[in-house]
Amino acid sequence: MPEDFLEAWLKHGTGGTCWAGAGAFHALLASLGFNVMRGVGTMLVTPSVSPNHGTVIVTLDEDRFLVDCSILHGEPLRLTEDAETRVEHSAWGVRCSKRDQHWYINWRPLHQLDGFECRLEYFGAAQREFQNFHERTRSWSPFNYEVTARLNRGDRAVGLAFGKAVSLEADGSVREAAVTHAERVRILIEDLGMSEEIAQQLPEDVATPPPPDSRTARANAK
Repeated sequence: MPEDFLEAWLKHGTGGTCWAGAGAFHALLASLGFNVMRGVGTMLVTPSVSPNHGTVIVTLDEDRFLVDCSILHGEPLRLTEDAETRVEHSAWGVRCSKRDQHWYINWRPLHQLDGFECRLEYFGAAQREFQNFHERTRSWSPFNYEVTARLNRGDRAVGLAFGKAVSLEADGSVREAAVTHAERVRILIEDLGMSEEIAQQLPEDVATPPPPDSRTARANAK
């Protein structure tokens, strides 16, 4: 629930998956009087993947803006019908354009430095729908196995992604290095501002298995 997410954030500095973060942000913005909608999207890690991303859209006057808690693009991104829009920044900048009746956001995750697209599928999802999407990640999600955390700090985007410490620098360069479990704990506390109590509870990373419905998983099950 949004209250649980926000309480954990205040106490421990933790975040969550896109569904949890977007759900809490939607509740916060709505409580402040914004005209806000939950959005469902697809991180296009493969061409045929099902919707897998929750986000938030704010309407001001007649303009719509994406405010995404996972992409962390630094400022609201305007969604327009007939022109590309951008957030210009060497570390966390994004591009957005509409084609085939969908908006596509080109961004750079810490574990996919060449970048890929997020396709916005629809707006106006109900809270229960978000909860259902979130529940589906209990059995499998890449974030269930290896820590991923990201923070915009100063002019850099810093964090952890699948066993590496990664920093997207203000000049456009990238720094990345494999980290041990102890180094990961230190980064969570000192660089990302999480409580020592919660950072010390995290288990060792383990290799992420293939999705249960993937061809690889079915082949391994035979």
